[in-house]
Amino acid sequence: MSVEPIKGARGEKLARATCDDCGTTYEFRAAHGPSTKFIKTGRCSTRGVLTLAKLSQVSTKLENAGWQSIRKKNLCPSCVIARKAENETDQPTETKSMDTTVTKMKPAVAKEQAPRQPTREQKREIMGMLDVSYDTKLGRYKGSDTDKTVAEVLGQGILSGWVAEIRKEFFGEDGGNGEIDALSAEVATMVQQIEKHEQAALAAAAEARKHAEAASRIGDNARSLGTRIDRIKEAVGPRAAKA
Repeated sequence: MSVEPIKGARGEKLARATCDDCGTTYEFRAAHGPSTKFIKTGRCSTRGVLTLAKLSQVSTKLENAGWQSIRKKNLCPSCVIARKAENETDQPTETKSMDTTVTKMKPAVAKEQAPRQPTREQKREIMGMLDVSYDTKLGRYKGSDTDKTVAEVLGQGILSGWVAEIRKEFFGEDGGNGEIDALSAEVATMVQQIEKHEQAALAAAAEARKHAEAASRIGDNARSLGTRIDRIKEAVGPRAAKA
């Protein structure tokens, strides 16, 4: 550290620290050691050279005041803060780069993970439930059962996709059920009824249009005859008009 012993204005024993970066000085009380003497070249006078008594205490006081020795440089508190700020500015860049690398690698790791498969015990559970709920003769589920309802009833983390795979392999391709077939048949009947009534409505509309056209023609003829009658009455005279 750049520290030297000095005497204050009133002769008190002090030490002066100088920052090696900005030149800031800091003076504080410090014990002095015994003075050494030397002879100045070309002159016969001598004078004492001040020394510091306990360097460890000097270092402690400087550290308590915020001074630090970094890379053999004595730095004041302001320069210490500036140096740390520079180091912290560089650090996030590296961390961000590493985070980006990890993020980019995650999808690749996810792709390598094989899809979850049912255990042997889970397969037995699925087979047992399909034996009860699937009609192999009709090639469909009984009642309102489906792949999803079978998986929900079994629970234990069993997926409906597992049920569908085992059902296709050992029972049947169709994943429908009796309720679906019954409802489908009912809907088909309703569609036939709708078509029948639509045809009847179209026929009735055509018949109504036919009668409307006939009524319109008769009305036109009646109006035409009425006009002729009025003209004849005018031609015959007052006697015909009274008729």
